[in-house]
Amino acid sequence: MAKKEDETITYSNMYNEATNKSQLKHEIISSVYNHKYIISAVHEGRAYDISEEPKVNKIPAIIFGSGASLDKSLPYLKDWKGGTFCTTSHAESLIRFGVEPTYIIDLDPICPWSDISDIDWSKTKTKLVLHPGVYPDLVEHWPNKMLLYLENSGDPMAFYSTIQPIMYTERIHPELATRDQPLKRLIVTNFSIFACSPPLQMFVAHLLGYDPIFTCGVDFAYTFDKERFTNWKVKKEYLTVAGIDPRKEQYTENEWENMWYPIEHPLPALNENDIIITSNGLKAERMHIYYKKNFISAWRLLGETVYSTDFGAVTEIPFIPIEKVIKQQGLGFPKIGMKRINRIADLYLAKQHCFVLESDEGLSFVESENPLEEAEKFMKENNSKYVCTVCKKNMLLTDKDTYINHENEDCPVCKSKGSLKRVVHFDVSNNMKRIRSLLKETKQ
Repeated sequence: MAKKEDETITYSNMYNEATNKSQLKHEIISSVYNHKYIISAVHEGRAYDISEEPKVNKIPAIIFGSGASLDKSLPYLKDWKGGTFCTTSHAESLIRFGVEPTYIIDLDPICPWSDISDIDWSKTKTKLVLHPGVYPDLVEHWPNKMLLYLENSGDPMAFYSTIQPIMYTERIHPELATRDQPLKRLIVTNFSIFACSPPLQMFVAHLLGYDPIFTCGVDFAYTFDKERFTNWKVKKEYLTVAGIDPRKEQYTENEWENMWYPIEHPLPALNENDIIITSNGLKAERMHIYYKKNFISAWRLLGETVYSTDFGAVTEIPFIPIEKVIKQQGLGFPKIGMKRINRIADLYLAKQHCFVLESDEGLSFVESENPLEEAEKFMKENNSKYVCTVCKKNMLLTDKDTYINHENEDCPVCKSKGSLKRVVHFDVSNNMKRIRSLLKETKQ
């Protein structure tokens, strides 16, 4: 029997473990193989940390998901003058409809060059945004500029936080040949990763100054009786044509073929027990709900207005028809304040047993069936982490679960006066007050 969205809880640990098992090994291997291509491109000036990319001043942008409602939007996009942030899955389909992507963003480590190889990208201004663990032949063949970032998995001991940054570090004076010579990290920007690509597109667009942001095809459900949007590829017999100019549409309509077709039955091979009914009555899989939870979490972290042009499961953000977005070029739409965004996102996440904890260092996300106990314990334990400003030693001071504040006390290691500082500080009272209010609302 199908379950309702509110009854479907998707805990991240299970998905994260599966992702690490299937993907991390590929990201490690690719980080090795990509080293020569990326370092060479850095020295050429063709690759650089994304923070070095010139910023725009509040130009509207569109980000893309792979839902079937994207089919409805694609024909309108040729008249869009703002930024377009897509993945390798969308890039050629955008070209098919006369749109040159501003940025192609690569997160998935198994996205090969063949995904976008039909197009001569050297004839475009499109830039590729990538981390070092993406598929090597994509990096090897990409002709244009590359913007680099690192993934932040939230684990300070993960490969992304330890080994990979060192791999992409250079000796400033290699001729010195000493162990203590100065080093320079080539990639310093990192993005928190939220399972699917729309959050990353959203973060990149925001970092580069694009505002507001609109979603296309971010459905997280089965819409229009399809699994996903209709992806377009150039027919093989026409691939000898070189130098496509997407603005001139050198490939005519009959020279393209679609690679995904409408499903012949309402859902793929799923039994009724695998089906989730979203809050607005759409059919979805459990993975869709997990992706939606990640998108809402990312929206909460961003704290900016995001608009939807989709007919999918994300009803929490404002909907504007794509026709109107194009007509107004993304301008003139009302904003949502951060307090309103926080409230909408927090309430949805609480239904998923996910709770946002605010600290002076940013946000933490805690998943728990018993947040009144576990969230409070999490915050108190983190408030008990200290660093000495003199000897730089990190330490945990819990005082047998009494959690006394030791900030500005003497360091127990080096004895320096007043040198202890908290690593992070959570206002436990305010956070718990908000959690209790959310739990009360979800029960109602």
